[in-house]
Amino acid sequence: MTISRRALLGSALAAPFALSACGQSAGSRPGVIRVITPDFAGTDRRLVLEDEILATFQGDASTIVDYTGWDRLNEKLTTGIASGIIPDAIMIGVGWIPPFASKGVFDELPDDLFSQFGINDALRPVVEFEGKLHGLPYITECRMFMYNRRIFDERGITEVPQSLTELRDLCRELQDGELLPIDIFSNNPRQSWLHFMAALGGTLFSEDGRETAFTDGSGAEALQFMLDLVADGSADFNRRVSPGQPRPWQREEAIIDLTSTGEWPNLVEQSPALITEEASDFFLMPGADGNDPVLYLGGTMLALAKDSPNREVAEELLHHMFEPELLLAAGNANGKLPPVQDLPPDPDFESNRMGVFSNANYDYAGAFEGGSAAWMEIREQVGPQIEGALTGQQGVTETIDNLARISNTALDRLT
Repeated sequence: MTISRRALLGSALAAPFALSACGQSAGSRPGVIRVITPDFAGTDRRLVLEDEILATFQGDASTIVDYTGWDRLNEKLTTGIASGIIPDAIMIGVGWIPPFASKGVFDELPDDLFSQFGINDALRPVVEFEGKLHGLPYITECRMFMYNRRIFDERGITEVPQSLTELRDLCRELQDGELLPIDIFSNNPRQSWLHFMAALGGTLFSEDGRETAFTDGSGAEALQFMLDLVADGSADFNRRVSPGQPRPWQREEAIIDLTSTGEWPNLVEQSPALITEEASDFFLMPGADGNDPVLYLGGTMLALAKDSPNREVAEELLHHMFEPELLLAAGNANGKLPPVQDLPPDPDFESNRMGVFSNANYDYAGAFEGGSAAWMEIREQVGPQIEGALTGQQGVTETIDNLARISNTALDRLT
């Protein structure tokens, strides 16, 4: 049985969690699992979660679902920690595992779940803390380059770039009139910077998450590469668009787009003629000379509360949610992807060319946010610094120095 959130809202709005008025009392007795999710908003998506995924769970539990948007999730979880009210099953973002696991919020999971569920081992770093598994990738959102195949054919370009040097050279070759060779700015600038940094072999933090690593030169080089594309005339920060708006690539004003699988539903609705096999294709972010290409990994992770009174039942629910058919339903509902590659036939997923491409390239998922218990304190301060450099308000050295100061201040507070 799934208890509808809509039926419970009236008595719950004043509590730390949207459903805590019911969920807190229900959560104190066995057999009721409280789930918080930033995904599945909207009637159709809720029906997928409630009727297809949760209602088919055969364990001895009913479920209460709290739908909390990404913009409020961190605050709500932090408030819940302070008040001692934490849901049993928690959906969070990439980079969120170490900060909350370090506070004892997320329980350790059996190490063999990756092999049991067939999850690609390349995704393991985003759900580990101190070498232990504290969550699982649930549905992912990936980034790669999408290009206009017609223009490539017209220009006689038959191969995609195999290095960052080749990418820059290709963008110079594609310069012609009003067409923008590449759009790298219609995404969050923080994430684009991390993507380029990974291509250079860099990471945000040391392996133990207690020191900055981007200060080794890779952070500055990644930012400089982005600025070099602008200086070349290949990219233009002023032509970026807001999320949900048709991107320059969709308007056929850009030839290459650093895009996300999360854009696929918009492309299907707004630009169906541009996403056929004849019209477009994809390639991974190429590495610097000698480095592997890189797929950027985002999406939704699933963790279990350490102090859940229903811990065994919650893990049974987790196993249920990782049934391949249910992963496909969850991903299709949210424009995201299953974290496994051995999937049953599914027309909706198979029609998502961007998703199929990303799913086939999980081995290269080497770019992602986080890596430190201090990340949530640092996270929202990175984008403005990167944007300050891209708009000419400050130089590369100043930007990296600012980020190092911000990061070290947060890292120094780690116990």
